[in-house]
Amino acid sequence: MKIIRIVLFLMLPLSVSAQTITVGPIAKALYCVGDSLTVAYQTTGSFNADNQFKYQVSDANGSFANFTSFGSETALTGSFTFALHSAGAHYRVRVIATDPYIASADNGRDLQVFDLPTPAAIWPPASGATAYVGTVDDTITLGDWNDHQSGLTYNWNFGQDANISTSSDATPRIRYSSPGIKPVTLTVTNEAGCASSVSFFIGILSCNPQIPADARVVTGTETGSYPAVWVKAGGNFTAAFHIPASTVFAEPGSSVSGFGTFYIKQGASYSGADGILVFAGEGASRDSVFYCNDLQFDYSQVSHAGVSSSDASTLQVVMLPNRVSCYSSKNISATVCSLVGDEVTSSLGQENLDIDLTSLPAGVYFAVVESGDERVVKRIAVVH
Repeated sequence: MKIIRIVLFLMLPLSVSAQTITVGPIAKALYCVGDSLTVAYQTTGSFNADNQFKYQVSDANGSFANFTSFGSETALTGSFTFALHSAGAHYRVRVIATDPYIASADNGRDLQVFDLPTPAAIWPPASGATAYVGTVDDTITLGDWNDHQSGLTYNWNFGQDANISTSSDATPRIRYSSPGIKPVTLTVTNEAGCASSVSFFIGILSCNPQIPADARVVTGTETGSYPAVWVKAGGNFTAAFHIPASTVFAEPGSSVSGFGTFYIKQGASYSGADGILVFAGEGASRDSVFYCNDLQFDYSQVSHAGVSSSDASTLQVVMLPNRVSCYSSKNISATVCSLVGDEVTSSLGQENLDIDLTSLPAGVYFAVVESGDERVVKRIAVVH
């Protein structure tokens, strides 16, 4: 008898599909703190129902011995987008699955994260801060006090009446043709292409400041706080602490002290002044102290306001279009001459003198003005 044996084989799969995770390429390698980074991933194989995919960021040295884990996704193909919070030169990223636990290879190259530039062009660096940096026509050098990174580029924007409106120099040199508060913006960009800006104001002082019509006139000894104070010869004024501070105009023979902005003519004295000082004459400038080769006050407002210009202690000659205006404490004589020295007109006055030149032919003339032992020569153009 033949015996037929039937052997049944348990049908098992020839192989088990392994799970894999692959991180997509990251084209950009340079970032700044605060930038967003997107990491794409794809998988093969089967994962358990409770599996989650997470992304991990290495430490700043590229080591996953001290990684940080973030995110939660269940899709077999997807991406993570996250912000970079800390600077470092060797960051790497990878994606892991929790069930079963497996980890992808990292992205394959270092990701460098830069701190944002922190420009600070003047002190204090806060936006909106004001610092007085010079007088009209001074050459002023600016710079970034927080220049601590390599590969920085600069973009300065001055506007208004600066001799240059923009600059890409790290330490630009500028001049302003008029006094006032000037807005400036500095934008600094690092080698990763990220930029930060700071806006601020710088103050430009005049070497021919105008005394306001409502200035407090001081001829004796006073202490107080006023928007503007005109201290005449023999006067002694102490400016009290106040915001906004007083602006004080000190004539020769006067003395001033206190808190504020002080225009101090040669022959005036100051002591214990706390603020901004502008002196007649030359000198090496330091913080909040500036020098004018020829500090002169503009008395036109106080004269027009009915205050006798005899209070002015120096001869003032103001050249207006087709007009010469003069102020002094003494008698004034003015002679207008042609370029070859011929007298074309002359006039005399007491304390103030105004000469209208509109009747003269168009051309260039010289005005010679004398008062006491003072003599001023001015060039003027008559235009019709």
